[in-house]
Amino acid sequence: ACKPFALPLVALDRRPWRALLAALVLLLLYASLAEPEAPRFGSLFEYGRRWRSNAGLFAVVERAARALLELAHVERWELSLPVATALSGRARSTLFPDEIAGLVARAGLALLWLAALVRWRRQQEPARAALGVLLLFVLVSPTVHPWYALWLVPLAAAVDDREDRDAAAWASRALVALIPLGYWPLAVYRASGVYDEPMWTRLCEHGVAWAVWLALSARTFRARGSGIG
Repeated sequence: ACKPFALPLVALDRRPWRALLAALVLLLLYASLAEPEAPRFGSLFEYGRRWRSNAGLFAVVERAARALLELAHVERWELSLPVATALSGRARSTLFPDEIAGLVARAGLALLWLAALVRWRRQQEPARAALGVLLLFVLVSPTVHPWYALWLVPLAAAVDDREDRDAAAWASRALVALIPLGYWPLAVYRASGVYDEPMWTRLCEHGVAWAVWLALSARTFRARGSGIG
């Protein structure tokens, strides 16, 4: 209930006082769980930097960044200290592949949140706008535990898309149906003691969700271009 990423979603509420109240409640819940002697967001940032599990697009971007570094015969990017610190959140002049992937993920989330805000301003259904932001958060996260998909369920259920097949709603439903495959490595680990995430499980989970989202989004754009709906 107190995940900080939910804060941008409250801006989609049509009543400002309710959005402010929701933001305050989320911040208070998070503050109550933080250790007094530790930085409030330190562990959150470290979680994003170090933990990797069942990643989809994040793993693809990180692998591409590593490939570029190998082609350049370097292990990391050397940048000016202010720029590297701004991009990675750490006071050093180097940037590693996982930090590049994190930057891409944050940029994608920011763009989709702005798009969701525009939809809300045009009197679109708030649940649809919020669901798109939340779905992208899950799909670009470096750690996607299967229970993360539960965050999508209430919004996907709230979207009434019986006539137009909302892309984010159907992609969310596909991900919820397939994400139990994320537990597959546990069965192998218990049998052999080796924890290994096979590519096919992540292709089924992330790949199908992306395919549904992109296909239905393209269908919607074509329908609008032809004047249908």
